[in-house]
Amino acid sequence: MIPEDFHLENRYYYSRLNTGEKDFYKFLVELYLKRERKYTFAWKGDFIPDIPEVQALPSFVWGGYGEFVDFTKVHEAVNYDCPEFFYFCQCGLSPKDDFSITVGGDEPMYTDEEIDHLEGLLWGIYHNFDHITDPFELELAIHDYITYNFDYDRDYEPMEGVTYSGRDFEEIFTVAGLLKKGKGVCAAFASLFQFVFQRRGYEVVYVVADAGEEGDKSLHAWNAIKLGQNWYHLDVTWNEDNTLDNDFPQYVFFNVTDEEIRADHDFKAEEYPEIVCNSTEYNYYHKKGLYFTTHKEIREGFGKFLEEHAHKEKNMHFYFRTPADFEEKVVSDALAREAKERGFSLRQCLFTNYDGYFAIEIFPDVFPEREEKPASDATAAQGAPQGASADTKPNEENK
Repeated sequence: MIPEDFHLENRYYYSRLNTGEKDFYKFLVELYLKRERKYTFAWKGDFIPDIPEVQALPSFVWGGYGEFVDFTKVHEAVNYDCPEFFYFCQCGLSPKDDFSITVGGDEPMYTDEEIDHLEGLLWGIYHNFDHITDPFELELAIHDYITYNFDYDRDYEPMEGVTYSGRDFEEIFTVAGLLKKGKGVCAAFASLFQFVFQRRGYEVVYVVADAGEEGDKSLHAWNAIKLGQNWYHLDVTWNEDNTLDNDFPQYVFFNVTDEEIRADHDFKAEEYPEIVCNSTEYNYYHKKGLYFTTHKEIREGFGKFLEEHAHKEKNMHFYFRTPADFEEKVVSDALAREAKERGFSLRQCLFTNYDGYFAIEIFPDVFPEREEKPASDATAAQGAPQGASADTKPNEENK
């Protein structure tokens, strides 16, 4: 039986299957929950191969789920819907001896002991958020946990004439790589978020399409989630890489609309007709009151932030958003005036602008009461931090 907290009814690709395909999907899920790696198919109900090994395997009749069942489509649906089955590493069907099928290749990729260990880590992450009941705050907490604790894996950058294979390569696409090495690619980031949020009963879609700058696009994965009655796009990977520094993600791709995501993601509505993202209610900047449209709003928002954080011991990060065509000089003037009123200069801060998404890093010792050691020219800079650019998008390769 499939447990209730699996929330089968909310699995997106399952919902798109016909009745027979849904039944076969359930058959596979029940096998995977038991970690079965092989199963037998028979061409007709009265024929089971006379081989003890095969007879001992779970089995089904090839036509038993109806005439219109696309078995490959069902396997792909399980792959996209169920990141908890990381131990099959995106591998598909492997027919053997004409009547048995091995899932994930002829040899198991993980022992039961390895699976036990990795599942323990995965469920440990899941339970980190048991105390959070608000869906937006839960989403934000999962997002920040992933971006703070895991890195993008660049060990397998595409090289002409080079083909990667093997378990280490397969793992970069699944939560297994994140759990074992602390890094992975877009598929792993999207899968880990999907696992935690989906098992809480929320609808989460693993979206696949090309993304990147024109002329330099590559296959990419992110999530679409449903909060209330509306869908939103969430790209944890690009938020992790689109940062003021490595430890503090921005939220450029946090619950954005179809129109916004299409600026650099080839999201095709015809491929996902059920997903329509046109609300800004749960967009990070709108929800947090950080979407400013006037000079006054920027000053008030910045001032409120400083009042709440001015005595923090660590560097402070103030993120906000304006319309994309908002003049940067209006923004910088508002920030500079508010900073001057509070006794310091923005020249002592790091400042970036990404198409209307602003990030300010403020050092604790810039405030008057902390000026025992004035900031030097080497540590006080204005503009993009070293190694980052204010007007470039994240490194898209293999995301």
